[in-house]
Amino acid sequence: MSRRLITGFAIFLSIFSAILFVSHRYLVERLAHAPAWGSPTEEILEVLIWFGAGIQVLLPFAIRSLPPSRARLIAWPGYTWLGTAFYLLFFVAASDIVLWLLSANSIHVQQIRAMSVVGATAVLVTWGMVTALSIPGVKQVQIALPRWPKELSGYRIIQLSDIHIGAILQRGYAERLVELCNRLEPDLIAITGDLVDGSLEHLQHHVAPFEALRARDGVFFVTGNHDHYAGASQWSNFLEELGLRVLRNAHATVQARDSSFVVGGVYDRTSSNGDDVNAAFSGASSSTPRLLLAHHPQTFHKATQHQVDLQLSGHTHAGQLWPFRYFVHLQTPFIDGLHWQGPHALYVSRGTGFWGPPMRILAPPEVTELILVHGG
Repeated sequence: MSRRLITGFAIFLSIFSAILFVSHRYLVERLAHAPAWGSPTEEILEVLIWFGAGIQVLLPFAIRSLPPSRARLIAWPGYTWLGTAFYLLFFVAASDIVLWLLSANSIHVQQIRAMSVVGATAVLVTWGMVTALSIPGVKQVQIALPRWPKELSGYRIIQLSDIHIGAILQRGYAERLVELCNRLEPDLIAITGDLVDGSLEHLQHHVAPFEALRARDGVFFVTGNHDHYAGASQWSNFLEELGLRVLRNAHATVQARDSSFVVGGVYDRTSSNGDDVNAAFSGASSSTPRLLLAHHPQTFHKATQHQVDLQLSGHTHAGQLWPFRYFVHLQTPFIDGLHWQGPHALYVSRGTGFWGPPMRILAPPEVTELILVHGG
């Protein structure tokens, strides 16, 4: 490892440690000490909060180094606390402002504040976990495309995105998703990246159920940034063995109902291969309708220059935890849903699973049923 990388890692570790310490010290002061609960309540609260901080240190090592059966013993409490601590900090900081404006700082007020913060966080986190861990509802979206063949009006595509099979979502979740998708009997299934969070060695058993996905015209897959972190080449080869069609800056022609269209797929734009839309459609007729699978919605800027009629993307999770939606908007204007630029359409899925905290707040997961019709 070069000196530059070592220096960079040391700086990151220092910043991470400082943020971790300061944020948890803040929670200890506001939720344990300021209300003056007395012994042993204060000590128990302080130990619990610092335990949450400590498990954050173990979390990245556990999910990368341990098999899923062991990693989940760290991932469940670690990621759950990560989401919980965020909302505790949010509510504590907001209430600090209110108490300062009201000049209210008595011990009785501090106790009421602490109980209110913990109660509100518990309700929000519970709701978020139930939402995230349930099998997503099917969101039906009809899209009228000017160049879409009349013969293929009513063509149904099931989109899955950002499933994140890993330390928390495992084989059972994959099996239930497959059952749901097959019950819908789609014409085509598109998986737009971030299928996994972990190595092929650790997770292939949990991904194997996707072999049972069935669609009349095939199941297509493109990689997302997390797939690249986990070894995109190995995963792509494995998925092809399962029967999925992996599009690596390449395309396939789909013949259906006496008509046809082209499905192109690109690597994630952050990968070393890049989202080469030109290469993906190399050799394809520009007069044939084009569907593009690209994990990152920002690829849409390139897609509009290559006669792409519809791009399917994910990546954003629609923020996953409110109010992160507004921070995601700083990265891309395409947060979720349907977007248009002239005759070119982009649909961004909120994601089927989740990443990190096993919760979704005001950003429910989805399995998307896209119905394509001819129109303008």
